[in-house]
Amino acid sequence: MTTKQDKTLALCFLDTESEEWKQAYASLPDEPPEAEKPVPTDDEFWERCKIPNRFRREEAALRRFPDWNSKLILVQDKIVSEAGFCIAIRGPRGTGKTQLAIEAMKFAYKRGIQSRMTSARDIQLATTDSFKRQDVSDLDILESFIKVPLLLIDEFDWRPGDKAHYYNSNLFYILDKRYSWMKSTILTSNATKEEFLANVDPGILSRMAESGGRIDCDGWNDYRRNKC
Repeated sequence: MTTKQDKTLALCFLDTESEEWKQAYASLPDEPPEAEKPVPTDDEFWERCKIPNRFRREEAALRRFPDWNSKLILVQDKIVSEAGFCIAIRGPRGTGKTQLAIEAMKFAYKRGIQSRMTSARDIQLATTDSFKRQDVSDLDILESFIKVPLLLIDEFDWRPGDKAHYYNSNLFYILDKRYSWMKSTILTSNATKEEFLANVDPGILSRMAESGGRIDCDGWNDYRRNKC
């Protein structure tokens, strides 16, 4: 059977001005259209990206916050325009920071970017738990947070008491490796501006300033308390 590739190769040896070439070119079969990839469903996104049930719905109240949609668009623009960014979403509790980050993750996932959600507490528990296991090391756990193309770390600047130094070292290792390998990261924080600048490692602040920056959500009321 003569394939399109065979016919195309044969054309290379013909004079492009000849009648034979024109007839042969006209007889080439059309390329079959590429099959469209199905758009991932929300349920697929929730499961694969490890989104807790609490965040598996949109809160209409959040979209009424001033600039909530515009801040979401800022993160979405980073996702489509810049690989390897690190951006922090900072503000008081109950202002929709995590929900905003998850909406941005969904936007990325539906464009084929594999994503994962975790938290400072989950990272701390996973690494300390590895000390009790024979099948995995703490380095294996850290690598699992490094390799995913888009990672959300919720409340990333939480500190686990007397183990704060160990957590800080692990967090810096994760973010530094992700920066080096051009993996994008979204962080959320409940700190004030002053606390954020004082407590976040200068190396992380520097990488963030270069590639992503900070989105402040001050002046928004706690929407959970408003429900009471």
